[in-house]
Amino acid sequence: MGRGAKVTAEDIRHAESRGEILRLERLLRKRFGPFYDSVIRALAQHDPVDLMSAGAAVNEYEPEAKTILLRLPEANSERALRHIIHEEFSYWFGAEHVGAESKYERVAEEIWSRWRQLGERRP
Repeated sequence: MGRGAKVTAEDIRHAESRGEILRLERLLRKRFGPFYDSVIRALAQHDPVDLMSAGAAVNEYEPEAKTILLRLPEANSERALRHIIHEEFSYWFGAEHVGAESKYERVAEEIWSRWRQLGERRP
């Protein structure tokens, strides 16, 4: 991916060096502003794969948040977003560890609500 190119979920998934990961994070933080952290907090609060209950740091869901953020424009409904969230968790944790898609309903509802509130200010 060139420096001027659009960041994709695949870029996040395949970033290998710490420098590349941090560079992509800076680009996404700039693009999404405070919404970036609100998605991470929503994932931590709903804790779909029990990382928080196991003592993990809030930012443990940051890779998933990044790819979900980048795929948000694909979602035309809360249900579509729930599907995206489930797909991303399946990618990052393995389908056998993430449970049914319905388990992601509340976190999708929260993120969708915040996304819609951005309205015309969406990145």
